[in-house]
Amino acid sequence: MQRNCPLVVFCVNVALAVFLTTPGFLLEIASAQKNENDEAATAKTARIALGYEDWGKKYREVKEATKKLRENDLGGGLLLLDEASSKYPELPPGELIAADWYVSQNRVDLAVRLLDKAAQEFPDDPETYLLLGNLAFLENRNTEATLAFEKAQKLLEGFSGDSLRSKRLMLRLYAGLSSLAQRYGQWENAVEYLGKWVELDPNNASTRIRRAEALFNIKKGREAYRELVRANALDKTMMAPAMYIAQFYLDQGDMQSAQMWLESASEKDESDYKPRVELAQFFWNNGDFIRAKDYIQKARSLNKNDQRLNILAGQVAHYDHDYVTAIKRFEDIFGAQPDNQIARNHLILALASEGSDENIARAAQLAEAGGTDVASLVNQCYAFARQGLKDKSEAAMNLSFRGATGPNSKYIFAYVLSESEQPEKALSLLDVALNEKGLFVFRRDADKLRSKIIAAESKKKKNAS
Repeated sequence: MQRNCPLVVFCVNVALAVFLTTPGFLLEIASAQKNENDEAATAKTARIALGYEDWGKKYREVKEATKKLRENDLGGGLLLLDEASSKYPELPPGELIAADWYVSQNRVDLAVRLLDKAAQEFPDDPETYLLLGNLAFLENRNTEATLAFEKAQKLLEGFSGDSLRSKRLMLRLYAGLSSLAQRYGQWENAVEYLGKWVELDPNNASTRIRRAEALFNIKKGREAYRELVRANALDKTMMAPAMYIAQFYLDQGDMQSAQMWLESASEKDESDYKPRVELAQFFWNNGDFIRAKDYIQKARSLNKNDQRLNILAGQVAHYDHDYVTAIKRFEDIFGAQPDNQIARNHLILALASEGSDENIARAAQLAEAGGTDVASLVNQCYAFARQGLKDKSEAAMNLSFRGATGPNSKYIFAYVLSESEQPEKALSLLDVALNEKGLFVFRRDADKLRSKIIAAESKKKKNAS
């Protein structure tokens, strides 16, 4: 269903060109751009450090302590962190810095032990509850997160510690409250909390982007766009404002408006490859191979080194049965980054699909070296099937069948089942895969295999009758 465009307040479905060339609006945007350029140029302080990662860059003791924590020397780490917190009043107690680090490493049990200890030793310290709230949020325990943030907010009202630390604690509070509000879809509250965060930390571009999203969701599109312009002035590495607006539309399911804004960003700056990557991904996701391929070529004419672009280019080439190009795109990434699982998995599938004995053998070797995770087992299933190793292929399929998702896996299993003369099961999987809206590398093969199975079954029935 077509949504009304909230960015255009004077007329529903008005053309984008009219909206962007409205003189008053352009003056407002130009003014916002100038003000934010001035602010960025004259700012005396950088983005406020919120956690251990930033502190490790600034304080030697914190950096050394995290090394000890990595070596499982909690006692030695805490000694250094306590030294740092006594020397620098803007830092929290050592247990809290360590807990923050353990959360980042997904070592939740140790983090909780330290937070429990901190709650006993420092009952009036709001940071304990901010960290507990953050941990609960990460684990989708939203009620617990809400209660923890409320407790922290109450403690902050009477907090009399270091002024810089107090400011940082307020930032963490607003970060937590705004994240909860966004998760619940309470966009008005999110705008309020993110606005307070921006007031405290005006040079943080990422916070302004989040606030723009919240503004967009309460139908304040012009304010959202202005916020994105300010963010872009602070951080030139971010996407163009129009691309964020397009993403907001995508999140709402309004594909027509999303495409319009992406094309606007592409036309506005012919030297920027990023809008073209987004357009290629957009058309790939929406099943338009011709335009996806066209925008990939345009993007690669501007930048041949972007990893995401080259993975997508490899997928498009595989879909098009241009295996030489597909293998090269994935090989280049995998050669430079052997731990890149996406490139590795796609390389295996492209090698096996190419069909030569040499490439199929290499695909099987890479797949077996990957271990026993679901993706590796699916890769093994396909590589073994291409080698004609029926028993090994079926064994890999049986181990990965329940955990595998996505249309590529379903095609691979259907391929194996069709070779095992189980046409009904194969057709069932192919129907699910082909029901996907977007493209996937085996879509053409899945369609061809489905037609082949139907024709064979029809012939069997005809001969039987």
